[in-house]
Amino acid sequence: MAVFKSVLLLLLMSHYVPVSCQDPNPCQRIKNGKVRHPTSCNKYYDCANHRAKQKTCKRTKHYSTKARGCVPIHQSNCVITTTTVPTTQACTPNEESLKLLNKFEHFGKTYYISKETYTSDIASAAVCESLCGYLAEVDDKSEEEIIHKMILDNNAKGALVGGTDKHKDRVWEFDRSRGKLQYINWCPGQPNNYGGIREQCVSYTYLETCMHDAPCEPGASGSRYICESD
Repeated sequence: MAVFKSVLLLLLMSHYVPVSCQDPNPCQRIKNGKVRHPTSCNKYYDCANHRAKQKTCKRTKHYSTKARGCVPIHQSNCVITTTTVPTTQACTPNEESLKLLNKFEHFGKTYYISKETYTSDIASAAVCESLCGYLAEVDDKSEEEIIHKMILDNNAKGALVGGTDKHKDRVWEFDRSRGKLQYINWCPGQPNNYGGIREQCVSYTYLETCMHDAPCEPGASGSRYICESD
């Protein structure tokens, strides 16, 4: 009898999985639907056949479990509580990098436009990171107009911003977060892979307040790049 109980106990233990060790897939119990991110009010998971795809609401919105979608922050009752507060060192912009760009502030946000043309999106993103920022992520029409004004004010032909379809053709994402572009305003005929060249990045020109696809390594295109810092 004692042997039987021991075997039974071992069998039960072999099928027991602590909560902390379970599959982290947030769509494990939901086949199709949406689930809010456990540590962020503006992020959520879109479940399809138990597969989770993380998505992000616009900056002025939170994900609402009740509405099953993104709603204005004032309509959201999302509260995230954490038991630990990570200690992070304040970021200080690199002095040498600051010499490479012109600074522009608008409604509490800081933008930088390079003084020289960009050599690649990777190199540009590295400079932005050294300034505690990232390649500018255009979220709405007003921010698009800010970008266009910076291009005009600095006598630039155009400027590279955040956005790429490197990871999947025609699926435009921010390379920094892999989140899909929430605001898309292509110029007529864009994106077009001009001249048969794969144009996998996003840029703006001085001519129009709308998006162009652009080569990530442009050669002598004359376009600069714009960084953004919260």
